[in-house]
Amino acid sequence: DGFDDIYITMRLGKNMLLINQRDGTFLEQAALFKLDLPGHTPCALFADFDNDGDQDVMLGRSLLKTSYLENRQGIFYQHPIPKFMPMAVLSMAAADYNMDGLLDVYICTYRPAAPAGASPAGGVAQSKDGEFDWPDEFFDINLAREYRRRESEHRKRKGGTVLDQIGPPNVLLVNRGGGNFEPAPENETVGIWRNSMQATWGDYNQDGRPDLYIANDWGLDVLFHNDNAGGFTDVTTQSGLTYYGYAMGASWGDYDNDGYDDLYVSNMYSAPGRRITKQIPGLEKMFIESAAGNWLYHHVAKGKYEQVAGLLSPSMTVMNAGWSWGGCFADFNNDRFLDLYVLNGYFTAPKEHASGLDLESNLWRTMVRTDENLSRRSFRFSPEWKRTPAPDNDGPMIDARLAGVERKGDQVMVHSLNGNERNRYFANHDGRLFTDISALSGLDNLADSRGFSILDYDRDGWQDIALVNANKPLFNLYRNEMESAGLSGGMIAIRFVGGNRHSTPSKEFGCRDGYGARVVVNLGTEKISREHRCGDGWSTQNSSTMIVGIGSHTNVVSVAVKWPSGRITNTRNISEGTLLTVYENPEDYPKNDPFERSTYRVMLSKREFAPVDPEMFPITAVDTSAKPGARLRVYTTFATSSQAYKDNLPRLKHVRAILDPEGVDFIAVTVDNSDDTQKLAKYNREYQPSTRLIQIAVTQREAAAAAFAKVFSTKPPLPSSVVTDGSGRILATLPGVPGVSELRKISQMNP
Repeated sequence: DGFDDIYITMRLGKNMLLINQRDGTFLEQAALFKLDLPGHTPCALFADFDNDGDQDVMLGRSLLKTSYLENRQGIFYQHPIPKFMPMAVLSMAAADYNMDGLLDVYICTYRPAAPAGASPAGGVAQSKDGEFDWPDEFFDINLAREYRRRESEHRKRKGGTVLDQIGPPNVLLVNRGGGNFEPAPENETVGIWRNSMQATWGDYNQDGRPDLYIANDWGLDVLFHNDNAGGFTDVTTQSGLTYYGYAMGASWGDYDNDGYDDLYVSNMYSAPGRRITKQIPGLEKMFIESAAGNWLYHHVAKGKYEQVAGLLSPSMTVMNAGWSWGGCFADFNNDRFLDLYVLNGYFTAPKEHASGLDLESNLWRTMVRTDENLSRRSFRFSPEWKRTPAPDNDGPMIDARLAGVERKGDQVMVHSLNGNERNRYFANHDGRLFTDISALSGLDNLADSRGFSILDYDRDGWQDIALVNANKPLFNLYRNEMESAGLSGGMIAIRFVGGNRHSTPSKEFGCRDGYGARVVVNLGTEKISREHRCGDGWSTQNSSTMIVGIGSHTNVVSVAVKWPSGRITNTRNISEGTLLTVYENPEDYPKNDPFERSTYRVMLSKREFAPVDPEMFPITAVDTSAKPGARLRVYTTFATSSQAYKDNLPRLKHVRAILDPEGVDFIAVTVDNSDDTQKLAKYNREYQPSTRLIQIAVTQREAAAAAFAKVFSTKPPLPSSVVTDGSGRILATLPGVPGVSELRKISQMNP
């Protein structure tokens, strides 16, 4: 319906689907769409994997195998799960890497945590018996054997350092069409055995093919160049992306509008870690870098990058965020330049058990002691570092694996680890510098945040944020209110329709969602470059509608879209606030034009309900069962054959449940001559609508439809609604079904 919905994956409990009610509210309807799957789902990717025009979903699972669900007329059906589908998944990203018009998926996996006796340094966890046999639980016998072989060889070469550890293999799934995926032959190169937190696709050298950056915990990140038929090549060193960090996420974006994407990598900033690592002579350089913070790689030449993040100007001051998770570029103030939002915080002890201690310093003291090349005589720690306790899995159900639980009699004491860290919003000033305005923005969430999605849920032209946390509150929805604060940045929106309309490969056209398309917005004095991506966030996915801020410009000179197929489509003279739907395939063009234009903004304060003359609505005369004392009555056209009305039944139920106690009466009005008593009774049994029904005589239904047409000044779509006061005086008309905020506003305007 053109409004972004929100799918929330759960660790425990069932996943949730929040359907946008187009009035600023959401209705949880996962069960209706068969998406209320049990938890153990770190991530999900919605995309048109079979090119049939609707959104399917790939679910990345932790304790279950990853699964693919196909959308069949709005209901999701799970395909049989092949044996090769991975478990222990953390995040996913999709792209058509082999340019065959079908969307492929790269899956990041992470070593499961040991159930007990874990090292405070994390990745070297073992069980009480000395060995955590997780490979037998997560792999088949051959893969488990291969993992142990690799781990044994790796330990012989690297020892027990926390700087370089292997994990389960990542998996590149190639889409063969018809909902069938299989491990890609390129897994020999890109199926790395690491603990990968996130991968992101991006055409870093603009050769028309999506390349792959992988952010790894406990190891160096990797950039793979897409060689097309030649597979992938590791170009990390030659590209300059060589700084170390315990990477959690990565985001591509052209922050200075020079036409080439830059790269932001979120790691860990630790003041105690920086202090400790800099005081130890001879310490491995990567330990020092691992506590430094986040990296911002600026594109300086084709395929070459320079690290420009720092703590003080003239560096880009986006380094100090905290224990960072996902970070992502977005132009929140529509000033043409991409800002940065970063989530932070590992574990904050619950108030009822908090000891008041944060073991951040202890963690770093423990980790640097794993540097086997370091002479112990070169440094000495206070014995306080040994205070770090082993996890107590008999304690409260909390995620304290690296923090720790202590018991003193019946008292449970829980320590924090990088707790109470606020999220950071770095505002971009013309691509020259970033300013931390977190506190001013209202985005400085204090919870232990994990992932966020960027969307414009109310379609007002300003990008909002949906955010999930590891502790309370588990979910936040932030509405962008910069316009009400006095900002006036303009925008255009772009939606993509790729040319491949079949579930079979195509060398002529790209995938139906158009992922991989590059957009150049020409403002006359400058150009803005963006790439359309799927899964550009840690375990999250942003809206598929691209919003481009254009600042004070009221008109865009031109927009050019270069598709992965190599085709280029152009249009000129675009007004601010326009929604462009761009088509790759000439057979899809509306009116022989690859661009379809419409108005993007649907501001809730300006919805299309229109007050009319205070006349009586004729339908009230036949409403013999009207509830006495109603404050408002909502009369909505109805037909049993109307799919649109059926689609609105959950919305009607939701709105009625909220507003019925406030004196709002909801009535369905039959306007279809073919709806006889038998049809209406069957409809009532099958759908159990939550509204009253006026069964207007068949001979009077044309007159009823004419009454609606009169107040709308035209034949309205079905369903459409007329709102009256308790006496039947017309207050407003609305195409569709009104929402909660709309009806409350009508009520306030007519006390």
